[in-house]
Amino acid sequence: MAHTAKVLKREATIRLHYVNCNTYNADFDGDEMNLHAPQDPISRMEALAIAKADQQYLVPTSGKPLRGLIQAGMNAASGDCGLRKGCCQAVGM
Repeated sequence: MAHTAKVLKREATIRLHYVNCNTYNADFDGDEMNLHAPQDPISRMEALAIAKADQQYLVPTSGKPLRGLIQAGMNAASGDCGLRKGCCQAVGM
C-alpha cells in the first residue's frame, strides 16, 4: 500500500487515517510499522499507479472491503450497573 504523506517538522511518528488501519490489521495496542520511501522517480510513479491506497479498496480473493471504518468500543451487559450515578462517574460520563 502506498500513501501520500506530509512530513511534519520535529515528529518521529507517522500518522494514518483511521480508514487505513484495517488494511494493516492495526488495533492500537502498541503496533509498529516500517516506512519505506521510494527513492527514484520510477519507483514513485509505480507506487502512485499500482499501490496507491485510494485504488486498493477490495481484497482480490474475496471481494471484501480492505479499507473501512472500524468500530471499537466498550460493551456492557444491560444488568451490570445501568445508569447509576457511581457507575457513570467510574466510566467518565
